[in-house]
Amino acid sequence: MEEISYENIDSFYYHAIDIDFFRFTSILENGILSKKAAEDLNIKSFYRNYTHASCKEQYISVSHFPLTVFRYYKIQNELYDFNTNKISFILSGEIDTLEKQFHKNRYHYTNERHVEYRIETKDILGIVIRETDANKLISEIAFNSKYTDKEFLEHKMFSVMNFFTDYFGSFGNRDLFYNLIGRLREKQVTRGSDEEIVKKIEEEMRKRIHLVLSTVLEKEEPTLLDAIQYFNQNQYPIYLMNRYDIKEVGKELRRSDPRMEKFESLSPSIKSQIRKEYEIDKKIWKLLSNMSEEGLNIYFEYTLGALTESDYKIVQKVKKLKMGIDQEEKK
Repeated sequence: MEEISYENIDSFYYHAIDIDFFRFTSILENGILSKKAAEDLNIKSFYRNYTHASCKEQYISVSHFPLTVFRYYKIQNELYDFNTNKISFILSGEIDTLEKQFHKNRYHYTNERHVEYRIETKDILGIVIRETDANKLISEIAFNSKYTDKEFLEHKMFSVMNFFTDYFGSFGNRDLFYNLIGRLREKQVTRGSDEEIVKKIEEEMRKRIHLVLSTVLEKEEPTLLDAIQYFNQNQYPIYLMNRYDIKEVGKELRRSDPRMEKFESLSPSIKSQIRKEYEIDKKIWKLLSNMSEEGLNIYFEYTLGALTESDYKIVQKVKKLKMGIDQEEKK
């Protein structure tokens, strides 16, 4: 595998999941599956909330990020910015991807593309998490219930319990969880408030997952990185990232960016001028990015007249911005 860095992040695709060890180990074993692939392969206890997803049934969402860029006095790094409390899989840049297949959110999350049916394990090249997330204690990681979907919450809770039972032989006594689900169903029938019950389920699941992993890993306070390394079993390289650097676990991360250092070496008056230009540029790009296709055409015809080859390139660049292909220019 080509060594990943912020100078070549656009050579790969990425798929992020919430911190969820059932889904994580399922991907290690089966690859990344669409809903249809999971059903065809009869993946036990498969769950995923497709209700609000931009991809349905036979598609998988992947991301493609532009090169990390320095814009005036700001490091912009979308791979880092979009992966708080996530585990991301680095995917081969050779996989077949499609434009987003559904209109919903087509102009938002515009670094998103779709893959049909399945991403094989051979096309997964590595795992990456934020350095700040790597040291998070399992006892502090929330059990993400997707609060608005109670059926999903119940399905996920039992899937996770079954996973830990199958993987480690036990998840402990389940009576408390059966009782909480019973109370949750009762509230749904009576249309009463269930917020406190949902919070209780999330809290008890978080505590139980911590108890199981601390026992297995023989650590009083295991971290997210401890758990990922345990389940991964050296199957894929694991990378840590901060805003300025990305390296395999065990290698020292750079703590600053040479471009930022160059900017800081400028005189105060020049830095002030750059900041002013940056603010003006932000307003112009925001205005253009919010225009409709028709509005953009009128704008360019009015401001540029008959387009030269150079003008045409500018038009295409702004239209790409509108479609979100050139996100680094937008901010």
